[in-house]
Amino acid sequence: MTGTRTLEAIATMPVVTKQNLGVLLGASPATLDYRVRCMQATKDLLRLRSGLYAPRAAWKAAQSSPEQASQYLEYLSGIMRSPSYVSLEYVLEKAGIACAGPRKVPAQIESDKAFSRALMRRHKIEGTPFFE
Repeated sequence: MTGTRTLEAIATMPVVTKQNLGVLLGASPATLDYRVRCMQATKDLLRLRSGLYAPRAAWKAAQSSPEQASQYLEYLSGIMRSPSYVSLEYVLEKAGIACAGPRKVPAQIESDKAFSRALMRRHKIEGTPFFE
């Protein structure tokens, strides 16, 4: 598969890996590197990080509305920072379901010991002896 057939095949994919392209193109590693560089030069592929690309068609489709763009960027950030943690509270809030759960800073107090210790020192809050 080459040229427009490849572009049509990846147009519906939100992200493409180099491995995906290798399967689609049936190319050797050296040829695959060349083809990927060509697709980047023609802006048909946008490089997100090494071996991970966003097809231009998917990028343009996501820009059709601010909400869709936000969802696409959120999806890409989850893929790029894999493995990523998404809390149940966040998922429910995004779905429009009201719930109670800690936001970023309160959760950081619970989960980050260094942050908690610095906060306690800064505000002169006495803690257990091992915090000294």
